[in-house]
Amino acid sequence: YFRDNKVAFVQTPHNYYNVDSFQFRVNMKKERLWNEQLLFYRLIMAGRDYWNSAFFAWTAAVFRKKALVKIGGFATGSITEDLHTTIHLYANGWKGVYHNEILSNELAAKDVKNYHTQTLRWAEGNMSMFYKCNPLFRKGLTIPQRICFAATIFGWLYGIPKLIYISLPILGIFWGLNPIKSFDYSFIWRCSFFLIALIAGFEYITRGYGKIVFCELYTTLNFFVSIKAMCRSFFRLKQIFKVTGKSATSLGISDIIPQLILCLLSFAGGIWAALKLYYGLTFDWKGIIAAIFWSTANGLLALSIIEKVTRPIYKRKEFRFIGAIPVRYSFEGETGSVTGIGVTKDVNEQGVSLFTFTPLPVGKSVLLNLYLGRKALPCK
Repeated sequence: YFRDNKVAFVQTPHNYYNVDSFQFRVNMKKERLWNEQLLFYRLIMAGRDYWNSAFFAWTAAVFRKKALVKIGGFATGSITEDLHTTIHLYANGWKGVYHNEILSNELAAKDVKNYHTQTLRWAEGNMSMFYKCNPLFRKGLTIPQRICFAATIFGWLYGIPKLIYISLPILGIFWGLNPIKSFDYSFIWRCSFFLIALIAGFEYITRGYGKIVFCELYTTLNFFVSIKAMCRSFFRLKQIFKVTGKSATSLGISDIIPQLILCLLSFAGGIWAALKLYYGLTFDWKGIIAAIFWSTANGLLALSIIEKVTRPIYKRKEFRFIGAIPVRYSFEGETGSVTGIGVTKDVNEQGVSLFTFTPLPVGKSVLLNLYLGRKALPCK
């Protein structure tokens, strides 16, 4: 790629090896793995490369030093120096290349607190480009580049429409504020056809990298962070670069307050709507049933998030590698030394998940020998 003297950088996909992190969905039985950034790095960035609009994503990239020298080095005026630097490069006539092949591995945010720290930084920094280096008016960019970078900035505004979609069923149930004037069969079949086309189209065009249910889960998790970032960016508050922690932190209720409120209001709204229908307090049964459906769907999304982020696995200080390693164990029993064999499920420097043919004693020291090829690693 660098034989072209105008190529400033080559970006490769981000890939994470701690698949027990919060950003992954893993199905070991079906041997399927999905993470939140898969759609962006394997499909969207490849599409942007066609328009010479792929951008530097800080890690997993190779740079031409001359290009950086020409623009005065990495941009330091924002907390998303990668996008800022990319816009400077393109505006000065340089090119970027996206090589859609995983060539390196890195560490994903371990838990929801670190994950939100990272998401807030990305959202706030990207939206601040509207003031610092607006691609719509920056000289030197092509029209496709202006469109692509503007989409990057405005794409982080999803928090507001998500809040509207979440709030409408609740408002309609408790206060009777129905946003649809004529909720009749004509509207229902059109709306149903639209939703089917939307979901099927999304699943088809994302080529297996986008899972609409998973995407909805993460937008439900992040909508409040998006709104917070939008407010901070709009009022031009001082930006603080917070490094994403790689070790687990203690989970507080404050980290999931929006989801807890959403869960409680949604299920309460669904129950209240059912009671109104049962006792004849409303005759708009089509509208009430639709409100119950969407309110319950939103509540289940929020409940799924709460269940996932509070699992014990995310309280581990270090991630674990998934892998089957043969193990021989021994411990002192009541009648002498007991030995046996097993196989690991996952392992790190502090702990191991182990399958054995006989139960291991609780509270006693167990000696392990992990067989890595021809070598055995002894540990306690």
